[in-house]
Amino acid sequence: TKPEAPALAAAIEATNRACVLDTQDDDVLAALSAAKYARTLAFYTASAYAGAALCGFAMGANDGTANSAFTLAYKTLAGVTADSLTDAQLSAVRAKNGNAYVNRAGVYSTFERGVMTDGEPFDTRLGLDQLAESIRLAVANLLCTTKTKVPQTETGMTQLKTAVAAECAKAVRTGFLGDGVWTQPDLLTLRRGDAIPGFVILSERLDDQTAADRAARKAPPIYAALKLAGAVESVVVKVVVDR
Repeated sequence: TKPEAPALAAAIEATNRACVLDTQDDDVLAALSAAKYARTLAFYTASAYAGAALCGFAMGANDGTANSAFTLAYKTLAGVTADSLTDAQLSAVRAKNGNAYVNRAGVYSTFERGVMTDGEPFDTRLGLDQLAESIRLAVANLLCTTKTKVPQTETGMTQLKTAVAAECAKAVRTGFLGDGVWTQPDLLTLRRGDAIPGFVILSERLDDQTAADRAARKAPPIYAALKLAGAVESVVVKVVVDR
């Protein structure tokens, strides 16, 4: 409903969760779009439980196996009837970062586009949340299961960075991260234009730590520089004919 959907989206925004909101109300879609929620996917649909079908696909596909990274775009939803939207109606939904389930050419029933109301792809939001949590758990596991200690030395920093790198490597294995060129500003020794194999793990120097941080037994900041593998969702093909 008009008051409930934006309120729910606002509450979700303050958590590490995400939600799918079904609606046929243009005002709700507009309100969600204006707020640009990073954790809400607005599904413009007339089908009951269409959002549940979408979540079912996403969680079923999200199994962590090799090459399992996915996008919601153009997927078929079990038990959901495609809506009959005109191109103008679909364009209006897309302009508000909404999503719809439509039929193409009488052949394909597809979900389009798979974005949150801030325009970020759902799979990117999901993948980054999962990777951040797995990194937190990996570091906590190292600290909690080491029988002696993680020393405040380069050896200790290597242990920490190895734990972080192991989780990033899993994201490369699923296809969430991939080879590419770093296009962000320079980060420590990483330079704009450098090629990276999906990720690079860096840390600030122990020698540069303040006395207070060393006394507090803090590790220097660790940086995981990630390169998303992305996904192709549109293609332009130019046909050139020669007689």
